[in-house]
Amino acid sequence: MTQDQHPVDRCMEIFIYAPIGVAMFAKDAMPTVLKMFVSRGHTVIDDRRKHAQQQAGRYKAVGQLAVKYGSPVVKREAEARVGEAFRIAEDTFNGLTSARDRSGTNFVTRETVPNAVDDQTDTRIDVSSLAIPDYNTLAASQVVERLQGLDPEELAAISEYESKHRARNTILAKISQLTV
Repeated sequence: MTQDQHPVDRCMEIFIYAPIGVAMFAKDAMPTVLKMFVSRGHTVIDDRRKHAQQQAGRYKAVGQLAVKYGSPVVKREAEARVGEAFRIAEDTFNGLTSARDRSGTNFVTRETVPNAVDDQTDTRIDVSSLAIPDYNTLAASQVVERLQGLDPEELAAISEYESKHRARNTILAKISQLTV
């Protein structure tokens, strides 16, 4: 296409021959270009699928390890912590409800409670002789669960021990219920 061409010839080249040439080039090159795009798309998708499968495999392995080894440990730790917190709360509550002044008067109920120091017939009960193993490590709710089915002598020993040591009302009330 030159400058000295007739304007009609020039318009024919620009508006007719050039689009036809571009269309024919696209027709000839399109299958190759299309195949190149499809191949590139397959490669990208395959790489991402492999990466996702590897990640899923890693997550699955970590999850299986956590369930197999972590769950019992977490459960055991949680139970220990909850039991300890419950025991501390219960001891605190029982300490508040059985607070005594020097004269032996219970501040909460204002009733006179015999002073253990004045009791000359104090017979010591060994905690290991009680019918409930590890008695001192248990919360009141755990002791109450184990009282059912004990014979009257065992209940009396636990009642006497509890009265002289921690005086937890929950345990003493349950023993009273069971011995009536």
